[in-house]
Order: sequence, then C-alpha cells, then structure tokens
Amino acid sequence: MNKFDRIRILTALGMNTEDSVLVSNSGDWERHRGFLHQFEKYSVRTFRDKAYGRSNPHFPIISREELVDRYSKLLSEGLKLIVASPIDPQDAELAGALLYDAGVVSAEVALGAGTVRRVTGDGKIDVSVKTERRGQSVGDYRIDAAVREVRRAVELIRASLSIAAIDYLLFEFSWYRVPVGCQNERLIFWELATSASQEDALERLLLANC
Repeated sequence: MNKFDRIRILTALGMNTEDSVLVSNSGDWERHRGFLHQFEKYSVRTFRDKAYGRSNPHFPIISREELVDRYSKLLSEGLKLIVASPIDPQDAELAGALLYDAGVVSAEVALGAGTVRRVTGDGKIDVSVKTERRGQSVGDYRIDAAVREVRRAVELIRASLSIAAIDYLLFEFSWYRVPVGCQNERLIFWELATSASQEDALERLLLANC
C-alpha cells in the first residue's frame, strides 16, 4: 500500500482525514481539475513508489499558482502528489504519533504549531505517555480524544476482518485550534503504518470500502 491508500484506510475507519486527491500523472491532474481549482492554497504531501533513499518534499501550504508551476517537475522526479484542501500547521496545537500494540496505546507528542514531522523526523517529544486500558486518561483531553479514536478504529478493524490480535498500528495525528479535514473536526489523522504481516489485512479493508 502507498501513502494515499493508508489515508483512505483511515477514512474508511471513520476517522477525520484531509480532503485530498492523488495526482500521479498529468491525466490525474486533468481528471481532478475541478478540485484543483477550488482553493487559492493547498497542502501537498508527496511519496515515491520506491524510496531510492531520496527525501519526499512536503508543502504544508502552497499557493495554487506555485503548485501549477511546479507539479510537472515534481511528477517528472517520480513523485506522487497528495493534494489536499489547505490545512495550515500554524493552526495546530499539538501533533504526534499513537502506537497501538497488543492493547497498549503509547503517545509521543510535540506541543504547539507544526506538523507530525517534528516528532517523526526531528525527534521533538514534549509528552510521552501510554494507556493500558480503555477509558484510562493521560491528563490531556486532546490526546485522550485521539486515544479513544484509535481504540475505536482497532475494534472496527478486528470486527471487520476477524483478526483476533493486533500487535502494531501506528497512527499520525494532530489537534487543531480550528476545525479541519473532511469531517470539519479539530482532531485529524494523517497516516497509518503497520507491520508487513497486517498490511494485507488492512488492504482487504480498503478494498471492501472502495
């Protein structure tokens, strides 16, 4: 599965995600022209089918004019573009990652404005906590809300796919001071990663909800 597929899985699980389209070639650009001309600014994440040891640029906010000027060059470099309605990381109150592993949810969070990359890339961690049972609070209502969503999603995965044990699911999330995303909520989830042994099962979930 690629990055865009993992976003679609989060959406299928009923989680708030960015409103986005995948642009992998000029045909996609033309097909999504209606979406791509809705806004004056966009948020753009990129990925490659194969990493090749190269970084994938991220444009938290980019103007429509700059995106039009740059998208062909980005595509020519082997990048796929996830183009989303604008979500400004300066409006974030916190961002981080939640790991579900065999019933325990561990959170690593950076407080203040910015993206999840502050945690996953820069290693900035202001809060590191874990919950071992449903309903346990970590003392921050924003992280508590994210943990509840993760536990709900895990139960849905287990029920939908008849998986007895789930041992590794990593959710990236942010909490915003203003509502954002498809569901217009302050809590938003960006991506889902899992072990190779569980990825096939999650792909079945994606296919069932296409």
